[in-house]
Amino acid sequence: MPASRWLRRVGLALLLLFVALAVGAVPAWRAFVREASATGRLEAWFNPRPERVQVTWRRLASPWPGRVEAEGLRVAGRTPRLAWEVTAEQVSGLISPAPLLRRRLVFTGVRGHGVTVRVTRFEAAAAAIAAGSEVPVVGGHTTPAPPPDLSRPPWSFAFTGVEVTDLREAWFDDRCLTGSINGRGGFEVRRRTFAEVFASRLDVRGGRLRIGDGEIAGELAGTARFRILPWRFRGARVVEVARRVEGQAVLRGEVTPDPALAHLFGSWPGLEIETAPGRFDADVGVRRATFTPGSRLDLDGAVRALRFLGFEAHGRAALSARIEGRWPGTARLDTTLRLDGWQLGRPEARPLLFGDGLLLGARTGLPRVDRRPEGAELEVDLGSARLPDLTFLDEMIPATAGLRVVGGSARLGGRLRFGVKRGDGREFEGDGRLNLRADDVALRVGEDRWTGDLTADLHLSDPAFEPVSFALDGSRFLLNDLVVIDHDAGEKETVGRDWWGELSLPAGRIDFSQPAAARGRFTARLADSRPLVALYEMQRDLPAWVTRLLTVRGLSLGGDFDWRPGRLRLNDAVLSLARGEVRGNLDLGRETRRGRLLVSLGSLAAGVELTPEGRRLHLRQARAWWAEEASSP
Repeated sequence: MPASRWLRRVGLALLLLFVALAVGAVPAWRAFVREASATGRLEAWFNPRPERVQVTWRRLASPWPGRVEAEGLRVAGRTPRLAWEVTAEQVSGLISPAPLLRRRLVFTGVRGHGVTVRVTRFEAAAAAIAAGSEVPVVGGHTTPAPPPDLSRPPWSFAFTGVEVTDLREAWFDDRCLTGSINGRGGFEVRRRTFAEVFASRLDVRGGRLRIGDGEIAGELAGTARFRILPWRFRGARVVEVARRVEGQAVLRGEVTPDPALAHLFGSWPGLEIETAPGRFDADVGVRRATFTPGSRLDLDGAVRALRFLGFEAHGRAALSARIEGRWPGTARLDTTLRLDGWQLGRPEARPLLFGDGLLLGARTGLPRVDRRPEGAELEVDLGSARLPDLTFLDEMIPATAGLRVVGGSARLGGRLRFGVKRGDGREFEGDGRLNLRADDVALRVGEDRWTGDLTADLHLSDPAFEPVSFALDGSRFLLNDLVVIDHDAGEKETVGRDWWGELSLPAGRIDFSQPAAARGRFTARLADSRPLVALYEMQRDLPAWVTRLLTVRGLSLGGDFDWRPGRLRLNDAVLSLARGEVRGNLDLGRETRRGRLLVSLGSLAAGVELTPEGRRLHLRQARAWWAEEASSP
């Protein structure tokens, strides 16, 4: 008989013998499993350390050696830091026999359906007790696990080729993700020392995320691909594990974005963003605990109000966040919140400003998943803004000034930038400009009507946030084309459109607290004195030389000011004239006005005292009167 035929017959005989043994062994194996399950030995084998890990099931079967099928499976355990629990309606998989010889339990081809995962940190449970909240209990464990038995060689556990359908709930402390969730992946725990999550994937449809009793995200749909690099398993904190995550997530849905905004804008004092549920679309990558370039987040309609610097804005909101640059060196996070159709004013007061394209922008270094970004640069751009009614300014002018704002509108624009100073302390820096142009501002002085064009260039610097204030150094105001219609002169123009006035603030500061206030040093240049003379009726009852002195061209004025709504003080004011000067102190209040003026021309001098009772003239020894008043407290 040829050798090849003989070998084929021997091979066939061995194969038949193996099949016969397998067929005979399967019933014997099944019987062995049933008997071990009925006597409790099977449960004891799966629970060698029940104080650390507990495994229970409603039904467990093994159709053939290595194959395990379970229904109603529950696996619960605890570590020194947390308690965990996994339940499944159905589970199946294969146990590889060879690794058992090396104290390594390897499950392959694991399939699970109807799965729930719960994880609770013991520190979170303690915080819940302190706050009087319901204590989350997972797997019946409320205390950390006892130390491991180091006298026994440790085992390793690996789950590969895991596929989960219908992941119903995933809990972490009081955070819960629900929906239609499917996943694939695997993980391993090596000799109680290291753990690793292999390349995995989650697909979410109709997902919902809630924290406590409040839902923060809904209608979630998307895919996440991730892995967790090996980390020291024993005693690891959650934040330490988060630093080992790498992956990419593409997700969309509805969200209330409070936690996201805290990451995007950092912790700026006085910045408050009131949120509402809105739609989002995100594509986010993570590497070594940092978000990777190309990551983006778009939010639509998720902001109800923006509060900053003591003001509040409402409008149609859209937010965009992008990570640009090269990882990790030049990568930065740029975030822009845009409001259209917005209105702005003091909280709980009628809005004053209206416009489109208000931008709140933030730029930070490469953000991390384990902490809020630091060193944010903040920018506010008003876009296209308008003040449709300037009569609100009338409340800021002292009633005793004899001047009222009765009409006019303005356009406003500007940009403010803020940053954190370098150094150990948390100090801020920033500057910016606000530009205002108002055409045909209407004023009422007695029975007379004044109109003119106002331009303001406010330079804001040296910010403070408690309370909110800015330096005004370098700010400038310009009034052009002033027309004064004299009622007593038969509606005749007594000041034509050739008049102008310029006010500059070489030093000053404005405080936006309630009520607002401003103080500093001012200088002014006027085309001539006619508006001032008309405003305060300076010509009345004055000597002829004083009248001629006051009616001049090319005036310059300087002094100190202290303003708050309804009150204005001018101290050490000096009005330089071609042939003399006027010195004065003026206090204009809501009910009364007080002041002193000294008009000088060479050796001639006249004093004017403003009192609640009226005006007093000091024509004799005016300089002595002025010196005496100046020295009095």
